[in-house]
Amino acid sequence: MKTFFNAVWLVVTCWILQPAVVQAAAGDELQAQLSTSAKSVFVKAEALYPELFAAASEFRTIDGYIYKYYATQQIYIGILAERVYLLGGPFGQQVVAYGTVNDALRFLVDEERTQLSNQSDPLLADAYAKKLSNVQIRGRGKVTRILADDLTGDKHQRFILQLNSRQTLLIAHNIDLAPRVAGLKVGDDVEFYGEYEWSFEGGVIHWTHHDPQGKHVGGWLKHLDKVYE
Repeated sequence: MKTFFNAVWLVVTCWILQPAVVQAAAGDELQAQLSTSAKSVFVKAEALYPELFAAASEFRTIDGYIYKYYATQQIYIGILAERVYLLGGPFGQQVVAYGTVNDALRFLVDEERTQLSNQSDPLLADAYAKKLSNVQIRGRGKVTRILADDLTGDKHQRFILQLNSRQTLLIAHNIDLAPRVAGLKVGDDVEFYGEYEWSFEGGVIHWTHHDPQGKHVGGWLKHLDKVYE
């Protein structure tokens, strides 16, 4: 029996030319068969590399594979038994077996963090150099210290993040308005969206929560794929 990728490469757009070969399961039904990690591989690949993975088809299936076709570069991403396969475009006409779904997801998460740091770190460095405040910004860093809660007025969970640039930020997260970040440890990666205030030590990020009055832009913290807002 022809493998999935040999089949789709030979007929190119086999779901158009040979619809009998391709299972007719609806895209939503196929997506439901994928693990959460496998779904994330498609989502993150499309978000991080739009120049490669654009003009996506619905999920389709053949020979047990669940795949998408990206028309812009004529690329296929397929999943079988929690393994990832690539074909077409810059990956060539031979099947590339990338590895497990978890391998691919780890790479994509690391790339996502790198891209975010590359975008936000220079902006935060500029805000620090110019002593700017009231700067709404998204970024990420690693926890280097966990501090005692600030109990004066509204209670705040506090910890120090270090950016890839080595700049440090105090995160002041209002736990009267948002849930506490649970299970936080030194070395954890935390993504934030909030307001930067200048300080001599590197800066403070606050407003990492919703505004119950709806007057300020809502912020959040993200830790271990859970958003606190």
